[in-house]
Amino acid sequence: MAAVCEQETANSRIVEDCLSSLPAVSWGRHGWLFLLRRLQGQHCLFVGCNKPDTLEAIGRLSGNEVEFIDAAPGADLPALLSAYDDGQFDAVIVDLVHALPVQLFRSKAHLTSFIEGIGMLVAAEGYLYIAMQNGLSPKQFLKNIHKINRMTKSGCWADSGLKRLKAALRHDGFQQFQLHPLTIDADVIDEVLPESGYRSFRNSLLRRERIKEQLLGARGIRWLASGYAVVADRRVSDGLVDRFIDDLCRANILDSAKVAGYGLKHYLLLNGKAIISLGSVDSADSEIVVVLPLDQRSARRRLKELEMIRHLQTLPARISKRIPSVFGPRVVEGCLYFPIQAIPGMSVELVFPGLEQATRNAAEFLLDLSFASKSRVELDEENYQKLFGRLLAETKERADVLVDLLDRIEAGIRKLLSGKSLDMVFMHGDFKMENMILDRDSLEINGVIDWELADREGLPLLDLLYLITYNKIVVTGMNEFAVIRQILLEDGFTDEEQQLLNQYREQLDIDGPLYEVLLAMFIIHHLGIRLTLDLRHANSVKLVEPILSKLDSRLTDYLS
Repeated sequence: MAAVCEQETANSRIVEDCLSSLPAVSWGRHGWLFLLRRLQGQHCLFVGCNKPDTLEAIGRLSGNEVEFIDAAPGADLPALLSAYDDGQFDAVIVDLVHALPVQLFRSKAHLTSFIEGIGMLVAAEGYLYIAMQNGLSPKQFLKNIHKINRMTKSGCWADSGLKRLKAALRHDGFQQFQLHPLTIDADVIDEVLPESGYRSFRNSLLRRERIKEQLLGARGIRWLASGYAVVADRRVSDGLVDRFIDDLCRANILDSAKVAGYGLKHYLLLNGKAIISLGSVDSADSEIVVVLPLDQRSARRRLKELEMIRHLQTLPARISKRIPSVFGPRVVEGCLYFPIQAIPGMSVELVFPGLEQATRNAAEFLLDLSFASKSRVELDEENYQKLFGRLLAETKERADVLVDLLDRIEAGIRKLLSGKSLDMVFMHGDFKMENMILDRDSLEINGVIDWELADREGLPLLDLLYLITYNKIVVTGMNEFAVIRQILLEDGFTDEEQQLLNQYREQLDIDGPLYEVLLAMFIIHHLGIRLTLDLRHANSVKLVEPILSKLDSRLTDYLS
């Protein structure tokens, strides 16, 4: 027992060290995760758009002032490189996804000259990262299919161009070359894909996603990816993905006998975290999902999620079997990460055939979770502060310019709760279809993910309101503020949604006054916990104030 405690203490120290060294800003959706740890102590050159937060982040990680070349359309990029000496930089990061190659380079020869010049700037043991749009993306291919001969000359990388690039870099002394096809959205990297081809992990019931899978299959991805990221290294070393796989095999999380068949399957960057799926290329579903926090806020949420999942796995099997196993946290070469056992299936974030059935299945799981975890409590002052007061205080702190409105809302909540009791439940905190893993055929809930906002002593009904609200967002195209103001606060539910609400309220004994309170607390939770906007900013106040005013009026009318 002493040895176990000693090991846990050591692990805790390692995690704290990793937390202190994480970058202070999120890297958004750039595709540089593979290089983060290598940047430390490096002399860097960044070529791309002038993004101060990006340059600041690279500078903070490298410990050096980052030199910058503005890759604006029309700039003579090869000429700009002549100002630097050969071998001057440990790392050269080139982000050209903001424009098509034909906007940046006059010809393929001009592009080749630029890449050769970039390669010469890399130091003897340095590395090079290039991300660039492909001139022949799937969208352009479909739109201009009758112009295919002209399109292939418009600056796309194509198979032969990539082979020439690889040969040129190896000739220039680079020992290692990795190619990652990209999907690009709004001129930023959206996903990094394996060379084996694209497979949709989201919205795969949609026809356009199936077409995308066919276009970006193992053969098509060599021509039709939206862009490519190229990583070239002058020294021979395992990439970050390989180091993850080796670590997971040594921990018996992945099968070491199958190590040769493992590789990158999918790589996506979201707010403050990166998600990498690792598994066998020929497998229908990824086997391990690696989550890497890119800032301290995300890392703390991952640690909380680990705690929540461990508790969920003690609940009855009908619930625990739908909860992913988290093995972690773990550290590879100073890089903190959380491996999660993947759950087979798909997630959805758009309108798709069967949305109503999937919603009923999700509501059924939620009711089961709430019923299994419920605990009836009297709303004395201690329990009031635990379930309501703390959350209201956090929201007031975030939105102090609206504190008078929030004070009036809290006064109404206290009056409605007088003499009441309610069932405290395990709350997910972000319960929406995007966080469900669905069976592709039956639409049954195979799993529920993203428990970072969960609360073991949470309020009932809020999760169901999240499910309904975010369904409304994808169905109507309205933003969450409009949905809350125009639908939730006006009781504008469909018959199907009203039936789900009535069933939940009956099972958890939620009468009229409690419903009004929980509707109000859903809005408070959304503003205080889930929403990432700065609630002190004037634009945010314009969005939030009408909602709180309407909520205040609703509570006043109910009390009268």
